[in-house]
Parts: sequence; C-alpha cells; structure tokens
Amino acid sequence: SIAQAIATYYQSFVPGYTQVPLPSDILFFVWAAPVFMMFLPSADEKISGWDWLRILDFTQIAIVAATAYVYFFYVPSRWETNATDLPRQILIVYMVRDALLAGGFLFRSRTSAAAALRFLFLGLFFVFLTAALTDGDYLFTLQTFAGAASWGDFLFLVPYFLIIVLALKWNYGTQDSISEPPSRISDLAATHVLPVCIPLLVIFMGRRIAKDQVVIAWLAVAASFLCAALRLILTNRRQRVTSESLLNTERALGRSQQMFASAFRSSPDSVSISEFPGGSYVDVNESFTRLTGYSREEALGKTPVQLNLWIDSSLRSQLFSQLAQQGKLRDAEFHFRTKSGRKRIGVLSGVLLDLDGRRCALIVVRDITDSKAAEELLRSSRERSRMLVEHIHVGIVSFDPQARLQFANQAALDMFGLRLEKITGLTAQEMGLQPLRGDGTFIPDSERPLRMAISTGRPL
Repeated sequence: SIAQAIATYYQSFVPGYTQVPLPSDILFFVWAAPVFMMFLPSADEKISGWDWLRILDFTQIAIVAATAYVYFFYVPSRWETNATDLPRQILIVYMVRDALLAGGFLFRSRTSAAAALRFLFLGLFFVFLTAALTDGDYLFTLQTFAGAASWGDFLFLVPYFLIIVLALKWNYGTQDSISEPPSRISDLAATHVLPVCIPLLVIFMGRRIAKDQVVIAWLAVAASFLCAALRLILTNRRQRVTSESLLNTERALGRSQQMFASAFRSSPDSVSISEFPGGSYVDVNESFTRLTGYSREEALGKTPVQLNLWIDSSLRSQLFSQLAQQGKLRDAEFHFRTKSGRKRIGVLSGVLLDLDGRRCALIVVRDITDSKAAEELLRSSRERSRMLVEHIHVGIVSFDPQARLQFANQAALDMFGLRLEKITGLTAQEMGLQPLRGDGTFIPDSERPLRMAISTGRPL
C-alpha cells in the first residue's frame, strides 16, 4: 500500500517520472520476499520466542530483492544510456517473478496433503497468474498509454480483488494444524542450495553495481555474507543441541534397555515376549524354562498352543481378546500344563508393546500352585478345628480384651442354658454369672481366671 501510494504520487505530480527511478519501486521488489518464504520448509521443532533462522532467511531474501532493484533499476548509468527501455525491463522482471511464484504455488497445490493448504496455494496461484498477466498488459501497452489511464489500470486491481476473495472464502480457522510433512526437495533447497546461491547471486549483481555505486554493492555483499555466517552459526548451535539431546536420549535408552534386560533375565516369575496375535515366542527368560520344562531353544518360534501349555483354550482366547481391546491384562488366574504333563496354576499379567516394528505381548506368569495348595490346606485345617470346637463335649468360650464374649460352642451354651445370639458382646457379670470358690464364697474380680489371663497374658 505504501509503495502504491508513493508511485501514484510520482506518477501524478512529478513531471518526467518515467525518466527517473521511483523510490517506491524498491518496495515492489521486496514485498515478494515473505511470499517466497512460504516455499521454505517449516521448522522441525517448536521455537519459543524469535525464530532467528527464519528472520535471517527473510533478511537474505530481502537483500537479494533490494540488490536486484539496484541492479535492474537504480544504477545511474543505466538511466543515462537506456532510460526509455528500463520500465520495459522492469516489467519483464515482474512478469518472470510472478510467473515463477504462480508455477510454484500450482505445484504445491497438487502435492500438499492438507485441504486447507491446497485451497490456499491454488488461490495464490490464480493471484500471481493474474499479476503476471497484468504485468504483460502493461508491457505491451506501455508506449501507447504511457501517462494516460487505460483498462490496464483496472486489470492491475484484479490480483488484489482475488486476495480479498481468498480471505473471505477461508474457513479453516478451527483446524488445530494445517502443516504438512517436510519435503526432501524443500529441505535440500533450504539447507544446501539457497545458502550457497544467494550470496553468489548478490556478488554477481554487486559486481555490476560497483561500477556506479560501490558503497551500495559492498553493503549488499557484506550484509548477505553476514546473514549467511549468522545462519551457519545458529544452525551449528541447533545441530549441537540436537546432537547432545540425541546422545542423552540414546544413553537413557541404553540404560533403560539394560535395566529391562536385567529385570527380564533375573525375574523369579516366568516372562516371555511373543508376537501378537500370532503367539510365537520371541524370547523367554530362565524362569519360563524352569516353570514349563521347555528349553529356550524349544520354545522360540513356537506358540503356547504348539507347546500344549494351556489346558482351557477358550479361556486363553477370552484373555487375549481382552488384552487386544485394553492393551493390558492384570492377575488373570489360569491352569497350564508343563512339558512333563504336570498341571499347574498360574496368575497371568500382560501388556502390548512395539518391538522392532512388530506388535508383541509381554506376558508375566507367576506360579501359585503351592500357595493355592497351602491355602486349601489351611482352609481344611481351620474347618477341622471349627468342627472340633463346635462338637466337643467340653465347653469352650472366647472373650475379647475387654472380657466381652465373642464365641461359645454348643457344649458351653447347653451347660449354662444360654443362646449365643443373646450373650455375644456381654461380660460374665452382664450374663448373671458369678464364679465361686469350692467353699461357696465369691471370687473377687482381681482373682477371677478370665481377668488374670487377660491382664498377665499367661495361661491359668
């Protein structure tokens, strides 16, 4: 807008404007720099604060644009020798620039994965195609309508009208991201081609500029090389930080793998890694071989079904279906068979993981056969003790530390003519019982057997 305002002023109020370079023309060269930035690959990581690499890239492109303006348009000797033909040359430069941008956006509209980017690039293709046609119209009517109004002035507004339409039709604001995967060509151009070609292009144009404007030429070349050097320094810093991060990650991964391998090998539980859902064993630890009786060589490449480990195959299908849905499994009890044919009881836990690109299941089995047998033995012993206490002809009564009744067997209830549900939680005094000596005298509380046993903790 500023460039157009300045150009309009010169064209309207400055006599002989076609014979001298306009100050606004440098802005017409530079304004395409941020558009060109759209072709560069996006940053690999999120940058907090200023992205100085992007700023240096933009500055480098702007330096090329400004140098091109001086090279094509602002050298005094050019105006002295060929002033009438310079506007035509500048229009040709505009046409080439806009045509290249239009072709680039057409290519990106065909190759972009995101619908929003395809829409944007296709719209910009028409914008710059129209801009190139506008430049062509001015080029062919320059001599006829120089200094006078023409339909080309209306055509000049069409690219801006298309930009307004493109903005009005944009409806992708709700998308979280419209980025696309990096292109190998754009990465190669940004990291290898442009850092070399841009300074060389500035040197080439500066060599011609130096004949008339040596200070401007040196400033352009120095600024270009300064940007290239700063970009190289920043790139090296980022690469060093990235390499250190990768090295730390690799070390952490190595430690994690070592700890996992140690836990895998030395675990007292059976641990196996198998393909999922195929079930072929990828690796097993020593506890697996001790538990199942199969050696590691016998197990690898085989499935539990082939080794005849599962007794209930329907339960296995059910558990592994649950593992596939939830991604993990905890403490599922099952029965299995060893190589010798012995039946055992185990508790299975599992989790799904990716191993070298393969989906695998990490299965941990704890043998609970002995603990189950011990529990059954203890339960049977408790049952026998309960039956003995309940049916023995001797009265047996238990009290809590406050001397309140907790249990009395049938012999004790019959002896005193009481019912258990009515005396539970009562003391002997509350039940109306009074202990007597052999001569019929009362026994005081401090000498009663129950109180003494509770207070001393010794049998009486």
